[in-house]
Amino acid sequence: MADFSVLMSVYRRESPSHLDMCLESLENQTLLAAEVIVVKDGPLGPDLHQVLDAHSARLPIRAIQLPENRGTGAAVRIGVSECSHDLVARMDSDDINVSFRFEHQMRFLSNHPEIDVLGGQISEFMDQPGDSNCIRAVPIQHDAIAAFARRRNPINQMTVMFRKSAVLAAGNYRSWLGFEDYELWVRMLLNSSRFHNLDETLVFVRCGNGMQNRRGGWNYARREAALFWSFRNAGFLTTGAALRAIACRVPARLIPASLRTQVYNRLLRRHVRQPE
Repeated sequence: MADFSVLMSVYRRESPSHLDMCLESLENQTLLAAEVIVVKDGPLGPDLHQVLDAHSARLPIRAIQLPENRGTGAAVRIGVSECSHDLVARMDSDDINVSFRFEHQMRFLSNHPEIDVLGGQISEFMDQPGDSNCIRAVPIQHDAIAAFARRRNPINQMTVMFRKSAVLAAGNYRSWLGFEDYELWVRMLLNSSRFHNLDETLVFVRCGNGMQNRRGGWNYARREAALFWSFRNAGFLTTGAALRAIACRVPARLIPASLRTQVYNRLLRRHVRQPE
């Protein structure tokens, strides 16, 4: 199988312990990356530098320092251009990879050269992986992914492995605070890229760190409404479909975070029972 890059961004408010667990999950992969591009999105504190330095002895980390915090979209846009290999795995700096993630994704992409974006399922957790049994399930096949994208993000971005050439052909990441990946996937769908999701959990995702607080409020609601209206302007959605999506989403962004969490867990997540 070909070599591949891992791409992640880090900024000063990241937890050093979470970053340490994330990088450890890269070290424990059954198939190791040829390089790990870490975009430092502005100055970092000494604790984060210490974690990166410690793992640099065991991982092929290449750090890109930005002089100021520019946000995920701008940071990852620069990081994509810095990747040496066409196959790029994205990673969030506070999540944990399942040990076989890269091996399974690379095997699939080696056997399916027509696929440009490959994701998978995620298991959300509060304190330790597996403690909530909550799965954000996404469709598997391309046509179902394209249909799902008209309502919700069809790719769990922290699981994604993509072809750099296809991302650049669609214009690379842009600065859409909170929606950088979703906006990119829609542009790639419009650019005839092919998508697939593996039907297995690839990443454990931390959701007990104020995630729903960040996904609420008027500013978030306005950005999300603007996103769906941009899908309408690009021809991905009809006017009616865009308005229906906005009408469904805005109220959900304005309710208390605790209630929004309950709605997400009951309606938009799949729960699995642990074996006895």
